[in-house]
Amino acid sequence: MGFRCGQQSSQPATTSVGFDRKATRNPQLHIVPSVRRKNMTDRNDIEIWWTDLLKKYQGYMGSGYDLIEYLDKFVGTLDQADRQTTIEFLIDKAINFTDGYAIAFSTLEKHCNETCLDKIYKCAQTIDFNDEKIIYPIGVLCKQGSDKHRKLLDEFFTAEKLNELETFVHWSLYPKYPDLFIRTYAKYLRLTDYNQWTGSGVTQSFMYEPAALGLLKDHLEQKDKKTWDYVLKDIKNALTTDIWTEKQKTEVRKIISAPNKRYKTLGFKWLFKHFSTH
Repeated sequence: MGFRCGQQSSQPATTSVGFDRKATRNPQLHIVPSVRRKNMTDRNDIEIWWTDLLKKYQGYMGSGYDLIEYLDKFVGTLDQADRQTTIEFLIDKAINFTDGYAIAFSTLEKHCNETCLDKIYKCAQTIDFNDEKIIYPIGVLCKQGSDKHRKLLDEFFTAEKLNELETFVHWSLYPKYPDLFIRTYAKYLRLTDYNQWTGSGVTQSFMYEPAALGLLKDHLEQKDKKTWDYVLKDIKNALTTDIWTEKQKTEVRKIISAPNKRYKTLGFKWLFKHFSTH
């Protein structure tokens, strides 16, 4: 899941909300868990394993990314039977919002089968869009969802009024749903005072995803030039800092100086129509 717009960390997040990439890493989270893999089909053993992991996580505010990274690698190395049992366990923790549910949802963003997605989709349908818990199932659907889940995503992200909770999961839409990502991000920029997001990760995060910046540029230049001018100003300011590599800066400069692809496409269509009738 993504960071909330207005974040201080500029790198697009790829996992759950509320975990700080800048926090001190917890070396305990990289210790092999006490439960052996051969026991991962036993529910009681998994419960012990889960409790042990959460205890290691507690007391290290912001170290959630370490735990999610560890779980991602751990689940990926399990055999099919152990992996299936572990995923079912995580689904149960997630959709019932019991201990460690945020960690469980974040792990399922990468390890979720069709049955898992159906359960998470049904879970999301029962949660009010103004309830902060909605961001967790929405984050999984953004990452792993299919066409049958798109309607719910559209309803959540495309309301005329800005829902503050959208800002926690914007980046979860990219790159799977680029059109919805751009419309949602553009809505935030348009409906939020420039002074609230200037100089923050809201625009600087695109330094890590220049292709996404190109999509935003094409959209805003056509739909909202004023907002694009604000974004461009911020991006140009970011290019003057020493935070980014020269490679990142070069890629971004190419994007912001390139002609609008939508205008170019419309121009070709006009020329083709014009000359085909003469």
